Amino acid sequence: MNFLGHAFVASEERTDAGFVLGAMLPDFSTMSRNRIAEVAPSTLAEGVALHHRTDAVFHRTDAFMALDREALHALEAAGIRRGPAMAAAHIGTELLLDGWLLREGRDSAPYLDALHQAERHLATLTLRDLEGMERLRALLTRLREYGTRGYEDSVVITDRIARAVGHRPRLALDARERAPMVSVLADHAKAVAARAGELMHDVQLGLRQHP
Repeated sequence: MNFLGHAFVASEERTDAGFVLGAMLPDFSTMSRNRIAEVAPSTLAEGVALHHRTDAVFHRTDAFMALDREALHALEAAGIRRGPAMAAAHIGTELLLDGWLLREGRDSAPYLDALHQAERHLATLTLRDLEGMERLRALLTRLREYGTRGYEDSVVITDRIARAVGHRPRLALDARERAPMVSVLADHAKAVAARAGELMHDVQLGLRQHP
C-alpha cells in the first residue's frame, strides 16, 4: 500500500497527526533512501506498527495479488522489460488505488494535517543515516506542496514510478517504455476501481483479525 492509502487506513482508527504520520513513515524513509533505526515510544511508533500490520495484510489479499498479476501481464505484453514491469505493476496498482480512494470521497484532511505537523513528531525518530533526516524533511516539504494531485493521471503515475526506481539500474525505465506504460496504467485503473472496494474491505477485515 502506498503512503496515502496508509494514511486513510490509519485515520479510520485515529486521526491524530503523529499516528497518521507514523503509518506513512516507513514509506517516507524508503523514499528518502534511508532506514529507520529506532522510534521512541510515541503515537509515531504506534503508527509505524500499524503500517507494517497493514502491509502484511494488504499484500496477501486476493484482490491485490490478482491486480498485480494482471498489470504485470499487460505491461510485459506492451513490450516493457520484466524488471520495470514488476515495479510498475506493484507501485502503479497502489497509486491507482489511492486515486480511487480520493474519488470515493475519503477524507484527506488527516493526511495533510500529518504532513503539516510532521516536524514536531520527528524528535522521536532516529534514522540510520543522520544526513537522511534532511532528505526526509525535503520530501515532506515536497509532499505538502503536492497535496493530493495526480493520483488519477496515468502520466503522473508513470513519472512517479520512474522517479521511484530510477536509481536502480534493473528497474529504471527506458524512454521507449514510458508511453506504453501510460497506456497500460490508464486501462488498469478500471480493473483497480472494480476491485478496490473488495480490497479495502479485506484489509480492514485482516486488521481486525490480527490486531
